[in-house]
Amino acid sequence: WPFGTYLAERGMRAFAVDLRCFGHSACPDGEARLRVIDDVAAAVAELRRRGATTIALVGSSMGGAAALIAATVVQPRVAAVVAVSTPADPSDRIGIPLNAGTAVNRLQVPTMFVVATNDPNVPVEESRAMYQSMDSTAKRLTVLSDEFDGQHGWQLLSNPAGEGFSSVAAQVAAFLTTHTRR
Repeated sequence: WPFGTYLAERGMRAFAVDLRCFGHSACPDGEARLRVIDDVAAAVAELRRRGATTIALVGSSMGGAAALIAATVVQPRVAAVVAVSTPADPSDRIGIPLNAGTAVNRLQVPTMFVVATNDPNVPVEESRAMYQSMDSTAKRLTVLSDEFDGQHGWQLLSNPAGEGFSSVAAQVAAFLTTHTRR
C-alpha cells in the first residue's frame, strides 16, 4: 500500500488488490480459488466504473505474474504493466496456475520488468527471457545491483538506506506516467 500512496502523491489513482487466497482475502473452494486473474480484471472494471479511462497494472512477485497475464486478457486493454521481481511461472510454489512466461508472448502494451541480482526467488535470466520474448519496442528491463543485490519484491521500491522510496520507485512512476498520460 505505501507505493500506492507514493503514486497518488504523483497524481495517479492507485487501487490495491489483495488477490484471493493471499494476504487477507478469502480463499474460495474448488476451481474458484485458481482464478486470481479474475480479481485483477474485477479491479480494472471497478476503476473504469469509477471513471478511470487509462489504467496500468503494477505487481510484485506472484502479483507481477498476475498483472502480466491479466494485461493479455483485460478489455479494453490496460495502458502499461510493471512487473517487479516477477517469476515466469510461480504455479508450483503457490498452487495456482500463473504462467507469465508464456503470457508475455501475447502482451502488447508497454511493459517494465524490474529485478535485482541475486533475488532469492527470481533469477535475472528469468526476467530477461520474458523481456526478450515480448514482441514490443515499448518494453524496459531494469536489473538492479549494489544496494539492491538480493532484494525481492516491493523492497526494490524502498530506499535501502532508510525510510522513503528508492530511485527505482521514481523510475517506475516515470514509466507509468509516460505510458498513461494522454
